[in-house]
Amino acid sequence: MYKRQIRNTRVHLYLVIRAFLRGETPESIVQMYTTLALGDVYAVIAHYLEHQVAVDAYLAQVTAESEKIRQQIEDAQPQMVGIRERLLHRLAEKRD
Repeated sequence: MYKRQIRNTRVHLYLVIRAFLRGETPESIVQMYTTLALGDVYAVIAHYLEHQVAVDAYLAQVTAESEKIRQQIEDAQPQMVGIRERLLHRLAEKRD
């Protein structure tokens, strides 16, 4: 489908597009991701504008995959509700 990373960087296509959709300018995107060249950012935005339906489908796929991975990680982790309070309680017990 899409090459995930932008020309010789570790910056993913979806990061640039999401920043653009949030209203970031190409110049501010380059400031956020300093390994990108301004021309590459403009090229990604131009590609997005020319192929918006396909790129939006790609973004939806990336979002769904990310959500699935996040859920797997959360399911594998112990319950974190109240962790701060439990740790503070243990610390107080040790001091007594």
